[in-house]
Amino acid sequence: MLLGYEYISEADDESVRDAQRQALLDAGVSASHIYSDAGTEEDAVRPQLEACFNELNAGDWLIV
Repeated sequence: MLLGYEYISEADDESVRDAQRQALLDAGVSASHIYSDAGTEEDAVRPQLEACFNELNAGDWLIV
């Protein structure tokens, strides 16, 4: 299975978010398997990244 992860900084505009999501979709990641966090660069808490890691199984691919 393909899983995707995107991180959006509060400094990024909507075009950055759209470009990241589109790149994951173009790589074959299903929209339902994309995990996304947003925040500041100083913010070390990434709950969706943790959830993504917990979902990964042997043979899966993580696209970032």
